[in-house]
Amino acid sequence: MRTKHHSDKAAFTPFIRAKILIPYVISLVIIASSVFAWFFQLQAVDYQTLGKLSRAKLVRSYAHELQIGATPADTLSVLKTLSHLHQFDLFLVSNTASANKPDAQVMLEAHGERAVSPELMTFLQTVVGHEQQSTAHLIYGHQGQHYFASSIAIQDMHGQPIGYIAFQMQVTEYVLEQQRLMNQYVFLIVLATLILMIFYYIYTGRIQIWLMSIYKNLQIEVSERKAAETKLEQQVAERTAQLTQANKALQQDIEARKEAEVALKKAVVEIESHAYYDVLTGLPNRYLILDRLRQATSDAQRNHRQRAVLFLDLDHFKSINDSLGHSAGDELLKSTAERLKSCIREEDTAARLGGDEFVVLLSDVTHRTPISVAAEIVAEKIKASLNRTFMIEHTELHISTSIGITVFPESKNSPDISEHDILRQADTAMYCAKEGGRNAIQFYLPEMQEAIVKRLNMEKDLREAIDKDQFYLCFQPQIRHPEKIEGVEVLLRWKHPERGDVSPAEFIPLAEENGLIVKIGEWVLTQAIQDIAPLIEKIPNLIHVSINVSARQFQEPNFVDMVLSVIDRFHMPPQNLLLEITESVVMEDVSETIEKLNDLKRKGILISMDDFGTGYSSLTYLKSLPIDELKIDQAFVNDIETDKNDAVLVETIISMAQHLGLDVIAEGVETATQVAFLHERGCNRFQGYFFSRPLQLGALVALFDAADG
Repeated sequence: MRTKHHSDKAAFTPFIRAKILIPYVISLVIIASSVFAWFFQLQAVDYQTLGKLSRAKLVRSYAHELQIGATPADTLSVLKTLSHLHQFDLFLVSNTASANKPDAQVMLEAHGERAVSPELMTFLQTVVGHEQQSTAHLIYGHQGQHYFASSIAIQDMHGQPIGYIAFQMQVTEYVLEQQRLMNQYVFLIVLATLILMIFYYIYTGRIQIWLMSIYKNLQIEVSERKAAETKLEQQVAERTAQLTQANKALQQDIEARKEAEVALKKAVVEIESHAYYDVLTGLPNRYLILDRLRQATSDAQRNHRQRAVLFLDLDHFKSINDSLGHSAGDELLKSTAERLKSCIREEDTAARLGGDEFVVLLSDVTHRTPISVAAEIVAEKIKASLNRTFMIEHTELHISTSIGITVFPESKNSPDISEHDILRQADTAMYCAKEGGRNAIQFYLPEMQEAIVKRLNMEKDLREAIDKDQFYLCFQPQIRHPEKIEGVEVLLRWKHPERGDVSPAEFIPLAEENGLIVKIGEWVLTQAIQDIAPLIEKIPNLIHVSINVSARQFQEPNFVDMVLSVIDRFHMPPQNLLLEITESVVMEDVSETIEKLNDLKRKGILISMDDFGTGYSSLTYLKSLPIDELKIDQAFVNDIETDKNDAVLVETIISMAQHLGLDVIAEGVETATQVAFLHERGCNRFQGYFFSRPLQLGALVALFDAADG
């Protein structure tokens, strides 16, 4: 507390000093007021006594200067100065009196020739022009007014007096009233000073306390304001930092939005590109080619100009894709697209429908070249380009393509045709090219549509045949020379409810194309083992049962497990089961094929190479495959009696099988000559109509019973 009081007293030191100085300040105010009052009082006395003096101080000084021989210039200057004093009136009095003229006029007329200067003369003339008073008026004045006068003599250039100028001052009641007011003002100032002094000495302590409180309040207010200012500055700084951060975040958000907009635009472009262009090849996709076909159809109908569509499908592409992998397949598709674009014009359109299917739309051609001829030329060019070697992942690949062509409209009067129908026609022609041996070109013909409809109906019926149990099995005996039955081959048959028996050559290729062969093959394996397993113990001569496996079925990942589960379910001895695979199965993926075959061999299942000699298998692969038997295709057996080449091939196959330690069997044997030829070359196992047709299960059992009997 003491420290605080000391600080307050120290802080209030200026007020203590002010207390000491206040009396001196008041005294100075009183003295100044007195001097001021005295000055105005003195001025009032001068005005009152001016008439009683022989000379007024101001006028006398000027008059003295002129009377002692002032120059004409000085005289003129003094006269001009006096003329500006509104308290004075100027009158000219001439030494020569005249009753009819004013003194000034008389003086000018009498003594004008002796006037000191033109300037003085001009001034005097001005005064004369305004003079309306007489000498008597000057001297005696009017009642009720007070006049005070003085005069200045006027001399010529030779010093001779020519007259004088009289000065008159009129003091009115207004001047006296101003004097009285001034006296009252001086009195009030003195009285106020005395009251202030008394108030100060009476209330000096209270004033000091009040001033101290005001000072303290001011100090507090100043401190609070400083604190508030400091706090405000901090808030401003914080808010500025927040705004800076917000602005930075806003800028980042703006940049992010800009980037998002750019990304969005890019995504829109990519989406549009993906919507109308194939991602892998960059070619127009199905949607875009259908749109262009729609436009081409309308244009062709309007202008009566024909257009052409080529439908391409790569032959055996799936085998390449499965054996070398999808990356190799993708690279092959890209290379195919590039070659395809190089074979057509800029105004033509090449598109990828999906998989290994491509479409080319040929626009208008010259009038001299028919559209069908131009389409065939382009198709031949494409086929030749795709037949050249492809280098994919350091591997040389050779592919072919089947091409279907359709021309639209057929004539000027042809009905409108949709873009879907156009593609369907070209697709139909392409399938006909495949059925004709692949790597071919086929134009669409109306009768082809009937074949396609028949094919579609067969596919529909084929799907129903599985569920409606329309399939059944036949068994063709396999004979060891001379006529010992030691095995059978399972053959699939389809009895259609309306068409009767359908040849396997009709529906098996279709089942392989649409994938139904997998389900059908599993049914054949299950049903065959279920039928034959009980006969193994009853018929000792029945050494094995042969079942064909398609390439599509063998590629299934669970194929080995499926086979093993079926033989376990029906207690079929594995060594009595012989699976026939074709060379195409091996060539799909050699390493995977060998692995699966080894898994089957370890379980005791036998393996036969079916249709040997008709494919492209390598002898190196044949040596490494875990197979037990080679089966000579009936295409070689049929002509061994007449075709030396077939005879040589058959001899070679038999010899090779003997050297590799493999059994060999010939299928399609129909004559005794064929049996003799094969037996002489070392083939002692046969299968064909010469020995027996395919039999149903009951007839097979009867055949075995008859052989035993």
